[in-house]
Amino acid sequence: MLPTQVIVIDDEPALADLMSELIAVAGAQPVAFETADAALLYLEKHATETSLVVTDVRMPGLLDGYDLAKLIFKTWPELPVILTSGYTSLNPVNLPDNAEFLPKPWPADTFLDTLKRFLN
Repeated sequence: MLPTQVIVIDDEPALADLMSELIAVAGAQPVAFETADAALLYLEKHATETSLVVTDVRMPGLLDGYDLAKLIFKTWPELPVILTSGYTSLNPVNLPDNAEFLPKPWPADTFLDTLKRFLN
């Protein structure tokens, strides 16, 4: 059986690496991208293999994390999304039940608990 795949999107390499390490600790396979645009191209081919998307909100490119989340909710409504940002004023409202906003900075155990809740 293939490991659970989690897409990670953050334009800050150190944070993307940290999230990828924590995803591996949770027993899943991280697939990291620096832009939502690149992640969307990947998702279009691999959505059925993906169990969760973790995305920063503010990023370079045509899409930001919110735009990507809206596309995911519309195209793959069963795919859960964790949105994360240091801009806590951006806390989104009306998120679906399978989505959550996690303000940065978050403790590693909070991130892990949130991951495990969505993966189990």
